[in-house]
Amino acid sequence: MALNSSWINDYMRNGMSFPDYNKWIPRLFMLNIDCDYKFDKKYDLGYNTYNWKEFHNTLLKPYTGRRGYKIMLSWQAHNDWLKTLANVQLREKLATNVASVINEGDIWDGTDVDFEYPYSKAEWTVYGEFLKLLRQKVNSSKLVSFTPHAYIKDLPKEYMQYLDYVLFQCYGPNLIDVWKDDEYIKIYNNVLNSGYPRVKIVLSYSTTTSYAFIDKKHNNSMPDEELFKNLWNENFTRDTWTTNKEGYDYYFNSYNSVYFRAKYMRQQRSAGTMYWDTISDLRTDHPLSLAKAQSFALEGNVDLIVDKVENAPPTPYPYPTPIPTPSPTITETPTSEPVPPSPNTPSPEPSRQTPSTKPNPDDQKKKTIIIASASAAGGLVVIIIVIVVVCLVRKKEKQSEIHDTMMTLV
Repeated sequence: MALNSSWINDYMRNGMSFPDYNKWIPRLFMLNIDCDYKFDKKYDLGYNTYNWKEFHNTLLKPYTGRRGYKIMLSWQAHNDWLKTLANVQLREKLATNVASVINEGDIWDGTDVDFEYPYSKAEWTVYGEFLKLLRQKVNSSKLVSFTPHAYIKDLPKEYMQYLDYVLFQCYGPNLIDVWKDDEYIKIYNNVLNSGYPRVKIVLSYSTTTSYAFIDKKHNNSMPDEELFKNLWNENFTRDTWTTNKEGYDYYFNSYNSVYFRAKYMRQQRSAGTMYWDTISDLRTDHPLSLAKAQSFALEGNVDLIVDKVENAPPTPYPYPTPIPTPSPTITETPTSEPVPPSPNTPSPEPSRQTPSTKPNPDDQKKKTIIIASASAAGGLVVIIIVIVVVCLVRKKEKQSEIHDTMMTLV
């Protein structure tokens, strides 16, 4: 790529702002370089301050202090890639070189193959042979996936076993209704019925429009695709999925449609969702960020690592028993036998009670059980629970009068 003198002078004086979060650089420039040579080491003129490893370090920044994430390196197809895969020697060399990069240390968690697109059965077969070979060469601890289109997906079933995930492109070319929820369900069922294992399926959503998403009445003067973030305006809500800009009607995935897609994939117990090109989306601190909607629905597992607690949490209440309570000790209080009244003792008059406190005609016999238990948390604590067991002993009415009569007969 040719650089004009103004660019060169600016970079010489001020250096270059390389990819980072919240930074913008010329995309065409970055697509054509692999590293930045400052020539600031006179004994090592090839020393570079920025390369693909530094780019990986940039990707790691948002995940500082977190776990559960995976960073995979995706490969784009080159010219005549089908001829490369059809050649046994070249296929072997390509798989070996890709595996050597992925297997180097713990930089990458795996690799994704994004070769677009095979069509014939023969082309799908050589593609499958390459994926099989790549799986054999990449360490078993690393992931291997590939990215077919939602309607160009005829990988022979015998090769599916060599893949950890399959990332389906549910956008272009020429998909008309991809922003509709029922179309998303249709795509999922179509993929599932093609033989792909449920637990490996990852469906995508689009953050852009394309020619097919623009109102057909403008077919003779279609503009380029538009990014979701460039279409947004203050009238957008979570349900907004179409807007007019400069006389053209654009259609796209709304916040709620993205949430629906991610939630649907979770309900199906599939692998998840993905989207291509984060630059198309609004920032994640924006209330209508599509990536944020996706994350909320998936309930992602990229959580914070807690290595210390500054303030101890409050003690739970009621206080838990730290040591199992021993078996209760039961002590029964004996009761004495009733003493018969003396022959000369007059029969007691019935007590006069108000209706609200009238006693039960049955006498009561009480038994007291004392249960003591000990707890060893901070000393011996004795808890005494008194349970009164009421035993009803029925006596005949006017018992005292009958007793007096019997004594007279004796």
